Amino acid sequence: MSTKNESTIVTMFYELPKDVQDVVYSFDPTYYVFNTENFQKEIKTGYFSLRSFREKANRSIEKAFQTLQTMGATWSGVSSYMQEGQWMYDEDYHHEWQDLSDNYDIYMCCKKDLVVFRLQPKLRWTNVVEDSYDGIVRRDGKVELFDIF
Repeated sequence: MSTKNESTIVTMFYELPKDVQDVVYSFDPTYYVFNTENFQKEIKTGYFSLRSFREKANRSIEKAFQTLQTMGATWSGVSSYMQEGQWMYDEDYHHEWQDLSDNYDIYMCCKKDLVVFRLQPKLRWTNVVEDSYDGIVRRDGKVELFDIF
């Protein structure tokens, strides 16, 4: 069969009503796999585990906190604290280095259709509640911070 004829058949198939297409697909064993709930879940969450997404998310998180620093904002997270744009050990002492990556590691994990994250201090151990987070990274890469105050 020529490529032109194949193209015409494919075009005609997609012009059929959806329920007729479903009947045709029901004879294809691969359709069962692609139409399962587990496969669809894997596709949705698989995007979040891609290195390119993780790198983009890290940059977006760092940019969000740089913006807060520039604004001189005060923000409190699960185990991190910023007062008037400075990263703080506690309410009285600020970190010597003010770059986010000098003081904190970004921990991310996937929860349903979202990526949640928290900042974990590099220099001191804190007891972090396992299901507590500082914000979310949406699928489009935008960051929303939670304020713990």
